[in-house]
Amino acid sequence: MTTTRETRVLAVLSEEQPMRQVDVIAAARMDGSTCAATLMLLERLKLVTCELSRTGRQGRPAYLYRRVRTEVA
Repeated sequence: MTTTRETRVLAVLSEEQPMRQVDVIAAARMDGSTCAATLMLLERLKLVTCELSRTGRQGRPAYLYRRVRTEVA
């Protein structure tokens, strides 16, 4: 059975606990560029949300990704 990139990324994302992009890349076992493009696509499709991690520390904040709950009919 083959899985698509989108399916692999959605499988590692949780509805409750957001993940940093680097953690999604490692868990999905994907190339960084491929995973970033896949996350952008899933966000446009409204299957994933993206928010900034606000730690209060200096530097560029990390983006946190979370799977959106989808209702199954």
